Amino acid sequence: MAQRNGKKVEGRALSPGAPEETPFGTGDHEAELETLTRHLRETQRLLEESRDRYADLYDYAPLGYVTLTRNGLIRESNSTFARMVGHDQRFLMETPFTGILASTSQLSPFLEHLGRCSRSHQRVVTEVRLRHKNGSEMDVELSSTSVADYRSRSTLYRTAVIDISDRKRTERELQAVKEDLETRVQERTAELSSEIEQRLKGAEELRLQEKLLLQQSRMAAMGEMIGNIAHQWRQPLNGLGLMFQSLLMEYEMGSFTKEFLDEMVSHAMKVIAHMSRTIDDFREFFKVDKAWVVFDLKRLLQISLSMAEAGLREQRVTVDLQCEEGLQAGGFPNEFSQAVLNLLTNACDALAERQVPEPVITIRAFSELGRTVVTLADNAGGIPAEIIKRIFDPYFTTKGDEKGTGIGLFMSKTIIEKNMHGSLTVRNTGQGAEFRIELAGQTERSERDSG
Repeated sequence: MAQRNGKKVEGRALSPGAPEETPFGTGDHEAELETLTRHLRETQRLLEESRDRYADLYDYAPLGYVTLTRNGLIRESNSTFARMVGHDQRFLMETPFTGILASTSQLSPFLEHLGRCSRSHQRVVTEVRLRHKNGSEMDVELSSTSVADYRSRSTLYRTAVIDISDRKRTERELQAVKEDLETRVQERTAELSSEIEQRLKGAEELRLQEKLLLQQSRMAAMGEMIGNIAHQWRQPLNGLGLMFQSLLMEYEMGSFTKEFLDEMVSHAMKVIAHMSRTIDDFREFFKVDKAWVVFDLKRLLQISLSMAEAGLREQRVTVDLQCEEGLQAGGFPNEFSQAVLNLLTNACDALAERQVPEPVITIRAFSELGRTVVTLADNAGGIPAEIIKRIFDPYFTTKGDEKGTGIGLFMSKTIIEKNMHGSLTVRNTGQGAEFRIELAGQTERSERDSG
């Protein structure tokens, strides 16, 4: 038993320097309170540091921040927003946000923004224009969220204000570029439409001109054919005249018999049949081809030669025709005959102009590398080098206006290359000029038709 202040105290003895204990453990509670106090002070310090950091972050954030009331008053703002609009933070307190809008046209979108904020718990975003204190304007994006203010028991709108002037400027520039491009596209489209229209008009005029040239060529050929018919019919008509004279002479001499009459009638009918075939050949030549057909090349060349026979015979031109049997070509047979006839006429004219002693025209038709080839060569000495590239030009002639129209070779090239998808070329050989026609062969025609 210990003794304190002259009194006996039951229990264990107190060691020197130990805290005095009470029956209720007062020392332990004081230690616990002291620990809690230290913790509270540390927590308060941390909270103050956090608050200061938040205040710094809020005040100096790169974005403007404002708190708005439901009526659009500025409850508070950070310094970034104050710098954005050029006002002091204290001036902005309780200032209507509408007072810094750029114009009355911005009032409606701002009020609509507040209305959407009050009806939604989500973030609401809109764009408006603000006016700086110095009068300049800027485009900003308002991003607001509604929060409850428990102290005033009202709703506030936490709003981030983002300067989007650069973006809007870029958008306006891009829009201007877009509009400029659209204008240029429209202008260019109009120009192209005009060019296409002009080209179509030019193509139509060229088509009509070619049609006219073809008609002129056919009329010229018709004139030549009429002359050829006259030449070809002169001899048969003379023969018929002699037959009629023979009939009369036999009758007057009293030697007229039924056998002699039958012989004369048979011979006359052969002459008339030949003349009729000549008319059929010329009539067939002037028919307009309407369809692409495959034709016997040798027969068509023979028909072309028969139509030029009188002129060739008159100028004593020898024609050497060398054609493979069974050789075929595809295209428009009458037009092809006209092209060949133009080449024959050109060769005859050259032979007559240069007075070749023994004029010869050699026509060869053969197959080469899957294509059908026809060559027509003369021994008139060739075409001068300075004009050989121009002989296929329309209205180009060396014969003079009274003898040549300058459209024969042009039409031959048009027929072969444009209408029959072949080629017509010319070169000088050792003896004269050689025209070469190449047409699609049977294999090439089959591939084209199947394609």
